[in-house]
Amino acid sequence: MRNARENEGPKYENIPELVMPKRSRSKISCYILDTNAVLILLQDEPGATAVQRLISRAKSNNCRLIMSIISLGEMYYIIYERRGRIDATKALTYIESLPIEMLTAKRKVTLQAAEIKATKNLGYADSFVVACALTEDGRVVTGDPDFKKADDIIHIRWLIGRAS
Repeated sequence: MRNARENEGPKYENIPELVMPKRSRSKISCYILDTNAVLILLQDEPGATAVQRLISRAKSNNCRLIMSIISLGEMYYIIYERRGRIDATKALTYIESLPIEMLTAKRKVTLQAAEIKATKNLGYADSFVVACALTEDGRVVTGDPDFKKADDIIHIRWLIGRAS
């Protein structure tokens, strides 16, 4: 005679959350900010309004905004070269105050970025953005036309007037 418990089927509540794919946990949209998008925002260039809308959505928990820590460093050095350390530090403080998750350069993402760099002929920082998009199932936000080289493997949210 079979035990009644044997007929109940598998018990899923005991499976650790780590085995569940990220996509099944949440249907919220995810956007990966490229350095270009952040600079557009900071300099209030065409396309800044679209980035501001995404920030507002993230503040309301209606989307996730992610930035690679490599892109944060790229933003910092670009502003440092153009306008000096004080402005670079102000920009850094401002960006870090926004609802943007910083994705660190862990081994998996780093090696994926290296493969993207080798196969797509993108800059190294841009390769990290693509790797972040693949890892987080997100859409890259940029106006940088170099990302056309990777549009076969990622989705891109082009900022106005920057994709040509």
